[in-house]
Amino acid sequence: MRIMPDRAVCGGGADRGRIAVLAARLAVVALLLLAPVGQLAALGPYGHTVLGLYKSSDGQSEKENEVFFYLSNPLGKMGLKVRYWDVDRGLPPESALSDVRAVVSWFRGSSMSHPLDYLAFLNRVMDSGAKVVVMDNLGAYQDRDSGDYVSTGLLNPTLERLGLIYLGDWTDNPALIRVAQVDKAIAEKGGAQDPAYSAFFYRFLQVDRDLDVYLSLQRSDRSYGESPVVVTNRNGGFALSRYIYRVEAGKVRMLLDLEAFMRRALFPRRTDESIALLADTSDRRAAKILSLTEPVLSRDKLPTTVIPATDLPAMVPGDLDRFTVVGLILNGDSGLDPEVIKSYLHSGGSVVSLKRGSFDRLASLLAMRDYTVPSTTQEGYKFKPGFLMAESFDARDDGFTWDPGPRLAATDAEILASSANGRVPLLWRANREGGTVIVWNWNALETGDFQGAILSSFLSVRPIGVAATAGVAMMEIDDFPLPMYNVVKPPLSIKDTDFYYTVWWPQMRQIFRSRGIPFSAYAVFNYNDRTSPPFPTGEFYSAAKQESVEIGRDILDSRNELGLHGYNHISLTTEKTPVNVRPWPSIDDMVKALGEARREWVNLFGAHTLPFSYVAVNNIISADGIEAVHRAFPSIHVIAALRSGSESETGMAFGADPDNPALYYIPRNSWGYQNEPDSRMRVVSAMSGPGIWTHFVHADDVFDKYRSQGMGWDQLRSNFTDLLDFARKNYPWVRFLTVRDGYSALQEMDDSQASFRVRGNRLSVRGTPGLLLRVRFNNGPARSMTGLETVYTYKSVPEMILKLTTGDASIDF
Repeated sequence: MRIMPDRAVCGGGADRGRIAVLAARLAVVALLLLAPVGQLAALGPYGHTVLGLYKSSDGQSEKENEVFFYLSNPLGKMGLKVRYWDVDRGLPPESALSDVRAVVSWFRGSSMSHPLDYLAFLNRVMDSGAKVVVMDNLGAYQDRDSGDYVSTGLLNPTLERLGLIYLGDWTDNPALIRVAQVDKAIAEKGGAQDPAYSAFFYRFLQVDRDLDVYLSLQRSDRSYGESPVVVTNRNGGFALSRYIYRVEAGKVRMLLDLEAFMRRALFPRRTDESIALLADTSDRRAAKILSLTEPVLSRDKLPTTVIPATDLPAMVPGDLDRFTVVGLILNGDSGLDPEVIKSYLHSGGSVVSLKRGSFDRLASLLAMRDYTVPSTTQEGYKFKPGFLMAESFDARDDGFTWDPGPRLAATDAEILASSANGRVPLLWRANREGGTVIVWNWNALETGDFQGAILSSFLSVRPIGVAATAGVAMMEIDDFPLPMYNVVKPPLSIKDTDFYYTVWWPQMRQIFRSRGIPFSAYAVFNYNDRTSPPFPTGEFYSAAKQESVEIGRDILDSRNELGLHGYNHISLTTEKTPVNVRPWPSIDDMVKALGEARREWVNLFGAHTLPFSYVAVNNIISADGIEAVHRAFPSIHVIAALRSGSESETGMAFGADPDNPALYYIPRNSWGYQNEPDSRMRVVSAMSGPGIWTHFVHADDVFDKYRSQGMGWDQLRSNFTDLLDFARKNYPWVRFLTVRDGYSALQEMDDSQASFRVRGNRLSVRGTPGLLLRVRFNNGPARSMTGLETVYTYKSVPEMILKLTTGDASIDF
């Protein structure tokens, strides 16, 4: 199908001369800038420049073109300036694009030299995150040099990014054209659309479900649907010729509200639930909070965009409007125009500030007021019931110390958490400018113990908060089975072998069995300090009756899992740390030592039982160590360290290794036998954050004064059973799995899809059937649900756990 020159999309060449003269009379002078900076790779969604394209072959010039005449003034009101470029000179160089956020064209003719290069340029612009707005004629329908018309198959990749597919079927018979639908406020602000005047029709098909259509046409002699001709979407906008303006009595009547249209094209409306994180990635604490926040949001199917603090000065009001929630992980508001946040809240957005900071210009928007007396380090915290997802939990820890920020909560803010004595607010919520803000007044979110509180914050500022959840728990035993030396060690009065085999092992096995909880144990073969060959063996056989071997075989014969903790108890790293004082000389030495462990495993348990998962010794492992495990044990697919630990420990997020898809990380987020406030908070944080609780203990904790806190085995055992029962009481919907089975469950969740959309009082969900959802009702309970099955309803928190039963579901609330 060919596009004829006079019928080209946005054609109408007969009026061009008159319109150019009239436009000149109506023009508003704009500031012209042409600053050669940056690279094409830097082109993106932020910056203060719009690149206005014209063609000198159309009789246009830098100050004689429709972008200059009609758009420079409305763009200036948005805080943007226009730089002009004649495409007849060729495509803009990289130096002219680095500060460009959008490319706008308003051509008069349909041909140009090298149209395919031009279309590819527009595609790159949109793919970079910048916007493209096509006014009037796309201008690339015909190669001026060869006379050849561009096929629709090569036009449509560009138009498709703007939400349309071109299907031709042109007519200029006004009797066959009618207005199918129109947004009068935008497409008819200057007068009614009149097909008798326009007499111009092409068939376009809407291919973007989120396309905003302001004008669509219909052919009365065709049975197909409407043809959208004035539209915007997330990539920009498109306005068809003859429907932008018309000429009456020698004057231009602009039908389209250009300012409103450009705002919609450059600042798309929010659609699905999505989150922006404005983060100072150069700050250590902010970077740590970001490293804990972004993965839990993404894992729970909440799309997240990280905007570094270096981009903030280039933002203008409207830039955040496409997000449903904005998270601040900043030390202060330097470089961020308060109007950006103010206009965002005014549009109905919500803000969660995750880090204390010196927010001088944003103080009123974040519901802050000055201290009358400077605050000092605080002892303890307590949360208001109902904020964290737990059925029976007093979220309080009197021993946790923290430093508050330089301001208090405003008098109209709702205090959600405070210091233990209630004097200093830790967390507050308030309504501002039509939106909701939640503000954290500490830096403790960097510790990793409060991921559930992070997610709860984002869910609590929406009319209805929703996220996917894994709903799995994994119990792990490090250093077990282990070498047993037939010796008496304080504080026990029996031999270590007898304690492990006749006391600890039977009782732990019964604790798990009575609660229907499978577990994963991790064997270590030696406790020598060898990091260079030769690598001796034999410690694993030290027990008088080979109890270590018997326990290992017992685990393999059960529904539980036996994994690997190492050849010996030296962390797999070539770096010396305060914990790991004997680093390995090389990766080859690690592989050789692990090779001895593999040989011993095969001899004891058989090649068919080789381990599926590995737990890092001391929770420390390097990239070299991970490679060594993979080389020595191809059967191992899961690596575990900590989700968040000390600086010397290895922190990792749940998910596949980005460089080796054969490996998957399932870190641990709690530990020990204790049932203390901080232990319970880790459980709550894990379950109500990623929805994954991974907990580990050691068989030899009773011998370690630090890990046992001086308690005997009976007290440790009692505390541990209380902690397990606390978890099961608060999260009865969670499945307990071995790490091997947990890997399968998490991969299944990774492969699942989900999108969430709130419109009015309805939440719409599209996703993979079987996916678990966590839903928080902030504006009252659900009135009805479709496509969802209730898994659990909390009594003390306005939350439910639901399961998708169909690909499309909804909740009216």
